Amino acid sequence: MGITKTITWGDVEKYQRFRQASRKLMSRLTKTIPRAAMEEIGNALGIMRKGVLVYDTEDVMAVHADCCLHDWIRNGRNLITKYSLEHPASPGTDEEFLLRAHQQARFRILIPGSVAPGAGVECADGLSGERLFLMDVALGNSVQEGRTLMATRTVPLDGYWMTTGAGLPIGDKKTGEEVVGEVRGLLKVVPPVDPHKLALAILRKCLDCGAAEYVTYRGLKESEDSEEPETDFTPAPQPATSRRVAGRNDQCPCGSGRKYKRCCLRKSGR
Repeated sequence: MGITKTITWGDVEKYQRFRQASRKLMSRLTKTIPRAAMEEIGNALGIMRKGVLVYDTEDVMAVHADCCLHDWIRNGRNLITKYSLEHPASPGTDEEFLLRAHQQARFRILIPGSVAPGAGVECADGLSGERLFLMDVALGNSVQEGRTLMATRTVPLDGYWMTTGAGLPIGDKKTGEEVVGEVRGLLKVVPPVDPHKLALAILRKCLDCGAAEYVTYRGLKESEDSEEPETDFTPAPQPATSRRVAGRNDQCPCGSGRKYKRCCLRKSGR
């Protein structure tokens, strides 16, 4: 799979500008997530444990917030569309562009192909068969062709795509086969599965297979004001409306005094 588009430093600089603006916008949007969305999406992803949201890794926290914003539908609208109607951005601003882009978001299973170091990766979408260029500087400097599939959501960026900042790797053969098998089953359903339900089902299967535990994506710099690129899998801020969260190494919420991973997490079979 060859690079089909000419990539310029101007494209990369525009991406970096939009990435910084997107991080700030997502931080504001997560504060609008209602408790009902957190719980409903948490149940759909299988991360609710006796009324407690449990994030095994920071990647899971990012995925949860991303799904709340894109996949919790009320009156035909998700939270991003609702926000854009209630808080219209000034015409011609980066925020207006990003809000429109997020309303065209596509959930994908990306198969990396040809790499453009310092810019991104050309990918095939395992769901639709579409080929696209994913603008992601960190992945362009680290990913290997054909290795590590990614279940993630993308938004259009002037002829390219970038992720929404949350996703899960599908790295080993067993995990990949299980996820692909699940997807094939869902795609055969008639009528077709709602795309939002499909995204949640795929992510839940990834989590059940432990996809979030064995790969960590790190940006080159962590400061929001940094001009250096960051990986698109950086964790999103914890939503302000979230309930008590137990990490694997935290004390178990049941009060046993043991670490969560050696108590209720083990009992849950995860």
